Amino acid sequence: MKRVLTSVSILIFFLGCSNPETQMDTDIEVPVSVEEIGLKSIEEFVVTTGTVKATKEVILKSETPGFYRLAVNPQTSRPYALGDIVKKDQVIIYLDNPEQENSIKIDSVVLN
Repeated sequence: MKRVLTSVSILIFFLGCSNPETQMDTDIEVPVSVEEIGLKSIEEFVVTTGTVKATKEVILKSETPGFYRLAVNPQTSRPYALGDIVKKDQVIIYLDNPEQENSIKIDSVVLN
């Protein structure tokens, strides 16, 4: 009797597990937002700190004494400042030497 009962239990177990009619219908939904594409201004700013490294270095040697003054940046209408972008051959400082200017004027008068 024990064998029959065990055999019937195993048969019922296997018949219960192999039910092909059982189907699970699941729908996966993901929230989506839609927006029309167009030109817009970027309104996101990132504030950070860092270290500035020059791409090239230049050593300027001057044997003429004088006073330097910064040239005016045409993009900002202010004197050049740290971080301004400059182009090749762009004047960024002027060296003023009144003594040299006077001697050049005297030499030009003598030549005339």
